[in-house]
Amino acid sequence: MTGGRWLRQLLGPSWERGRLSGPSWEQRTLGWLPYLGAVAVYAAIRIAVLGSFSQAPQSFRPTLQMLEGALALTGQHAKLFFWPAHLSAFRTFELGPSLHSPWTWLTPVVLLATLVLRKREPILTFLTAWWAVTLLPCLDIRLVGFPVADRFSYLPSVGLCLALGYAGLVLLPKRWPGLRLAPATAAVLLVVASAWAVKDVMQVRTWHTNEALWTYSVQASPDAALPHLFQATLFQKRDNNLEGAEREYRTALRLNRLSVRPLVGLAYECYLGLGQVALPAAGAAEDDAVVVVLRPPVPAHDPGRGGVEPVQHPCGRSGSGGIGGGHDALLAWIDGHLAERS
Repeated sequence: MTGGRWLRQLLGPSWERGRLSGPSWEQRTLGWLPYLGAVAVYAAIRIAVLGSFSQAPQSFRPTLQMLEGALALTGQHAKLFFWPAHLSAFRTFELGPSLHSPWTWLTPVVLLATLVLRKREPILTFLTAWWAVTLLPCLDIRLVGFPVADRFSYLPSVGLCLALGYAGLVLLPKRWPGLRLAPATAAVLLVVASAWAVKDVMQVRTWHTNEALWTYSVQASPDAALPHLFQATLFQKRDNNLEGAEREYRTALRLNRLSVRPLVGLAYECYLGLGQVALPAAGAAEDDAVVVVLRPPVPAHDPGRGGVEPVQHPCGRSGSGGIGGGHDALLAWIDGHLAERS
């Protein structure tokens, strides 16, 4: 029972309160004051630094898509905790398939069950609620570029880890005292922790260089647009593989358009890269004027195109004059010269 005793010492006040009769409403109010005070201090600091509590448009106007996204993200983060496979900083999130995942519907059921049992198991309820509450700021798909990024789960995972430890080292041995479950549970937890520690050490190699990270990310998250942009840059700059660069640029553009939350600026980089790939076919030397001059991305523009707006086309020693005509003319110019090259 060493593990159970350690958890009881760690959660001593909550443990004792759970064993006593229910507190009065005055005691409950006093118990909530520290949490309310922490929220007030956080809000004051945020407003002082940012000028407002949130800079997101319509941040307090929930939509059906936002609520569906929050529900689906909750399930995906739960899946990531219990089955942390294919870890990637660029993991994609597709709303439709996520809503059909059993994790999306099982997770709120478990949360509601722990809430119903809050009087019988207040510690388990508190630790499970820790995960839900600390994850809540990361569930608005309008605000996060990579909704299921691993970093969002670091702090929430503390609650679930303690909840599993409490259930295995305290609740199960108390429920079946004659089976000596605490040592068996501790052994299982040790094996699982050791296995994931080994995998974590193996994962470090993917962060040794930018090239290693991008190559791994394309394999782990093939439906994410950003790794394909990075891969295109490698093909173009490092390998002089213009065909591969063109393929990856176009893949990044396609995936970004299909994304629930397209990345502003990615289309800008892709079109600029495609223009540079088309430069040799246009008959211009590398020291000539830039193939395409693009206005930097503006958030107010169409996010699917990343605010891309062509201003000027190639003009250098090759003698080719400027071409007007806007976005469609730019794409026609790029496609034409890439077709000539092939």
